[in-house]
Amino acid sequence: MSKMEPLTSQNHSTNSNGGKGSLLLEMKNIWIEGFSDERWHEIIKGVNLTLNRGEILGLIGESGAGKSTLGLAAMGFARPGCRITQGEIVFDGTNLVETPLEKKQHLWGTKMAYVAQSAAAAFNPAHRLIEQTVEATVRERIKSESEARADAVELYHSLQLPMADTIGLRYPHQVSGGQLQRVMTAMAMSPRPDLIIFDEPTTALDVTTQVEVLASMRKIVERFDTAAIYITHDLAVVAQMADRIKVLRYGEDVEESETRKMLNDPKHPYTKSLWSVRALQKTVRESKDLMLEIQSVNASYGTMRVLHDVSISVPRGTTVAVVGESGSGKSTTARVVTGLLPPENGQIVFDGNVLPAKLADRNKDQLRKIQMIYQMADTAMNPRQTVEEIIGRPLEFYGGLSRKKREAKVSELLKMIELDDSFMDRLPSELSGGQKQRICIARALAAEPELIICDEVTSALDQIVQEGILRLLMDLQSKLGITYKICLPETLFLEIMSPEQILSHPPKVLSQEQREDYFDSGYVKVEELIPKNTLIELRRVIDKVWDASREETQSGTVFDLGPGHSPQKPVLRRLKKPDEYDQVFWDFASGLIADVALDIAGPDVVFHHSKLNFKWNDGNDEVKWHQDAQFFPHTNYNVFTIGCYLNDTGIEDGPLAVMPGSHQGELYNLYHGETWAGCLTDEDAGSLSMEDAEYLTGGEGSITIHNCRTLHFSPPSKSSEPRPLLLNCYTSADAKPYTPHPDPSSHAFELVRGNPVRWAEHDPRPCLIPPDWSGGYSSIFAAQVGEDS
Repeated sequence: MSKMEPLTSQNHSTNSNGGKGSLLLEMKNIWIEGFSDERWHEIIKGVNLTLNRGEILGLIGESGAGKSTLGLAAMGFARPGCRITQGEIVFDGTNLVETPLEKKQHLWGTKMAYVAQSAAAAFNPAHRLIEQTVEATVRERIKSESEARADAVELYHSLQLPMADTIGLRYPHQVSGGQLQRVMTAMAMSPRPDLIIFDEPTTALDVTTQVEVLASMRKIVERFDTAAIYITHDLAVVAQMADRIKVLRYGEDVEESETRKMLNDPKHPYTKSLWSVRALQKTVRESKDLMLEIQSVNASYGTMRVLHDVSISVPRGTTVAVVGESGSGKSTTARVVTGLLPPENGQIVFDGNVLPAKLADRNKDQLRKIQMIYQMADTAMNPRQTVEEIIGRPLEFYGGLSRKKREAKVSELLKMIELDDSFMDRLPSELSGGQKQRICIARALAAEPELIICDEVTSALDQIVQEGILRLLMDLQSKLGITYKICLPETLFLEIMSPEQILSHPPKVLSQEQREDYFDSGYVKVEELIPKNTLIELRRVIDKVWDASREETQSGTVFDLGPGHSPQKPVLRRLKKPDEYDQVFWDFASGLIADVALDIAGPDVVFHHSKLNFKWNDGNDEVKWHQDAQFFPHTNYNVFTIGCYLNDTGIEDGPLAVMPGSHQGELYNLYHGETWAGCLTDEDAGSLSMEDAEYLTGGEGSITIHNCRTLHFSPPSKSSEPRPLLLNCYTSADAKPYTPHPDPSSHAFELVRGNPVRWAEHDPRPCLIPPDWSGGYSSIFAAQVGEDS
């Protein structure tokens, strides 16, 4: 059986003129001008830069220093409104300043790549992510389309993208800003270029994801001997990524040295100012007057539920921060408040009045009072309007100001955000990323709002400008009593800005680390989760089950009996539908364990089935290697089983064993010839590395969770006592069954959390269909030893 090959450098272009460490790029005495105010201005002033193969150069400086302009020039490109007026740019022996455009375009598709600061502006909204990821690679015939797609999925995994196997099938608007940024990085890496320009690619990532993504970027760059220029204003990022650091200010060289030396002993006063830690103190204001209440809100994009029962209160004159990881629903919460995304349930109360759910149904005063500063400044401004027009529009719409008064107010607002009047006639394309975000802030302030929603408002700004913006927001709040609701990817500014903090989508039972372990490895174990009193109650009912089995002489719809079963010595292998057998089992499955399921598949979760398994030391009850997905295939693989250890379970008890990461691999054929065996063939089982198997032993009350694609088995028990294992299976509500349940309980397909879902989410990976079990199905034990054949 074929498996996906790991990432290799097979298709990476290697130049015969030099290997790792040889000179790849040299920029000599570069001068670049930009056109504004009816004349040309110097942007880059005589900068020199060298870069060797396999080296990462960090380019750092505050907003407007010319970092992005220089990075683009390294590819022989000048953005609209700019021109390279002097100097040489020699890439792999070719002077790009003198190279025809057609040849440069070929280089941009094969040997050079650019990862932009704003991912949203880099994607075509009408095409799926994977199509855009592989486009250049396929067009330039570096790989076939099938090879490029398989490689793209591997890149998604390496960049820590959730649901990496299927995320490429989504459209850009269906993923978060941070996820889109990582997909763009995969797009750049797909052709295996010699040079990548990273223009702040981790800007939109939360702090818990950023370190892992940076590490994976660095690892991939090193693996393929790629050279990179990493543009950033974040000192922590440049310290992690760069071999050397170059500092720019006002388009001029300031300082350059090896990273460790630069961090430990900066020479220039400006560099020292970047390294200094700035502290702001926020005076906490208590307020019992609630300005905004988000009450039990649910919100979705199509069939994808993003917010589930979210409630937030924002007191007047205070700042409340909503903190969460990329994709956790921070921006969605902001869109619901502003009316851009009407909620399915719940309501928004502002100043004691329920706001209309839709933006179109709100009056002008309601619109004015709530303003939003968007995460993606590039897509939040009309590229054809000047700065004066952008800021002046709310002044005209809400205040009806004349042109002369409007110009004066725009000038005042520009000064508040530390820009001068020379910016009035500039277009967004003539601004740096930080300048664009500041213009968006000024536009929000122009409406004189009472509540400003800041969606990661400082994410694109360098640290010096961040301090100025935060100080400005604090001053405005103190003077005008403005209330802020800030969405943050990290907790960097919480002590500065926010006395109150709300975590977006916190798990009910599992920790975030445990959830990530499940998605990364296909399983997770949680020690001693079940309370003692619950265990006592479950064991009491199990004793009743045990006694009831003595009266049975053969397997049936309730009990699965093993060979040698008798009233004196019962050999009970399985209670088939415990959720239906006793209310205690159902209360357990629909209570605590359903909350665990919510953390894995929420917000809408369906109960599928349950079973209570026993093992005997003389019953030879080994469960052979298999995957659950083939037993009950669904439209997607968000199907999983939660096992509960009712007694201490050691290696001698035949515990569950799993193959980590196998949920991301292939589905195996569980037919042996024409016969359903419910387990891998000897050949496939023999190909597995038993050294990689994890045996999930645990104390009483521990639980295991494994995905339906995860390979697992359990060895025979060598204990003198039976091992009870209570199993409950759940699915996300958008996972619809392809085949009917052979013997459903009365609770099968019952919604245990969230709301019904009418649409099915389809995973394009094929699945195996089991035999027709309409006549009944006994157990996996019977199938694997051939009792059903």
